[in-house]
Amino acid sequence: MQEKILPIIALLILLLGGGYLLFQKTPAPQINIIDLKGFNPPLGNPEAPVKIIEFADFQCFFCKKFYMESFRSIKEDYINKGLAVLYYRDFIILGPESTQASLASKCAREQNKYWAYVDLLYENQGLENSGAFNKENLIKFAEKLNLDKNKFEKCLNEGKYIKEIEEDTKAALKLGARGTPYIIINNDKIEGAYPYKYIKAVIEKYLKK
Repeated sequence: MQEKILPIIALLILLLGGGYLLFQKTPAPQINIIDLKGFNPPLGNPEAPVKIIEFADFQCFFCKKFYMESFRSIKEDYINKGLAVLYYRDFIILGPESTQASLASKCAREQNKYWAYVDLLYENQGLENSGAFNKENLIKFAEKLNLDKNKFEKCLNEGKYIKEIEEDTKAALKLGARGTPYIIINNDKIEGAYPYKYIKAVIEKYLKK
């Protein structure tokens, strides 16, 4: 009986939490937000009073939902006004195309188009490991941004930033993340694609301090 109940409970947690979960128990240490900035360029003023760290997987449906809905409002209301800064880190849980997409974003970073490339990845997300983020498409995204194709393709073929991606994923697990998106706002941890109203309340709490 217990073997039948556990998968049902896991499914309910997934649906209610609004994110992809790994279902593992890892003790979460105290957050030091300064240590969580990672390798990618910040979006916004690094001196902003509210620091947001997002661990995500480019193939994650809930990460796209958060990016297309809550993130855009956060950007308009807080990041663009210098009140918040966002650091994006990779938490690879959905397979090889997730790794390839993350590598491609970092190759775009070499040509100062990291965030523009992130936009294209989420806008063109498909089913998991279905070819949406195969090499051909990743190169097409680079061409759309007028990147140096040869430089981009060389970077992608070399897997140049694979260690960065591995370090990001290890950091997420060490923090106790069980799935994506995993968001930290100063000292608050949020797991799942929560609506903007909830995120806004957390941000405002820190702005009032």
